[in-house]
Amino acid sequence: MSRLKMRAMIATGMVLALTGAGYAGPSAEGADGQVENPEYVGWAKYKVGTTAVWKTVTTEGGTTKETTTTKKLIELTDNKAVIEQTTTSKKGDGGTKTKTVNVPRLVSEAKAKQFVAPSGMKEDGTESIELAGKKFSARWVTAQRSGDGGESTTRVWVSDTAPGGLLKKETKVGESGKTTTMELVELKSPKKKKKSEEDAASGEAKWLTDYDKAVKLAKKEDKMLMLDFTGSDWCGWCIKLDKEVFAKPEFKEWAGKKFVLVKVDFPQTIKLSAKVKKQNEKLQKRHGVQGYPTIVVLDKNEKPVARLGYERGGPDNWISIADQTIDEGDGTKED
Repeated sequence: MSRLKMRAMIATGMVLALTGAGYAGPSAEGADGQVENPEYVGWAKYKVGTTAVWKTVTTEGGTTKETTTTKKLIELTDNKAVIEQTTTSKKGDGGTKTKTVNVPRLVSEAKAKQFVAPSGMKEDGTESIELAGKKFSARWVTAQRSGDGGESTTRVWVSDTAPGGLLKKETKVGESGKTTTMELVELKSPKKKKKSEEDAASGEAKWLTDYDKAVKLAKKEDKMLMLDFTGSDWCGWCIKLDKEVFAKPEFKEWAGKKFVLVKVDFPQTIKLSAKVKKQNEKLQKRHGVQGYPTIVVLDKNEKPVARLGYERGGPDNWISIADQTIDEGDGTKED
């Protein structure tokens, strides 16, 4: 049997035997006889914070028991996936149980081979299946086994694009009439954090437009304020300063450590909100700005420290002049 064929079959066999609970076999990368763990492969396609929910419904003798298993990917490395697993039973005294499961990237080939052909395997195939609002290309396998409750038939659907590999599992026991169905019912991506303008600027060279928020951030992080009085869409020297200095990584790195940046814009074609327009006019009057570009540096308490403009020579020269001007306290007098 080819290695490719074996790995495809391992994916089904492992899930059939382990029902997605994780396999704690050897995980030393590069060791002899190691193959990729299909459960890890499934989780590795998702972002940390992804949550998947499986519902299990068991019916026997007119009684139905429902259980939900929620798995959340809390860590993903080159060697393992760490899953927080919570199981909740709606009936019975099972309650809610939570545990952490480590899913290694590699498992022993010898161990994996035990699942290539599950005991009682009768047939297998492929099909498209839709669960949790998403379509998956799945492989299924049907197996028959005999036990104390009689002969049982189990069919499992797996996919390497499903979280943990497992999509669905159905088991029917002939004599007792017991049936158990487990399937993926919910798949949630991690929530994207909405960054406020203030949060986005923290520790980064980002230009804010809200002056009051900038002042609060400067005090919080013990930084100076740098106000860029500009005509961003019409002032030639302003545009040159943006392209030659402010857009360069050297400036961004330097400014991110020392300043909270504020863009005080007076555009001709760009529409500003009434609030920002009024704010900018007030700042222009306060600092006596009559031409663009004018860069006003303030301390965290809004006291003027320095005043700068366009300088040739790129970011290194501009930064050097700025440092010297600020150190000397030159340019503190308003026009």
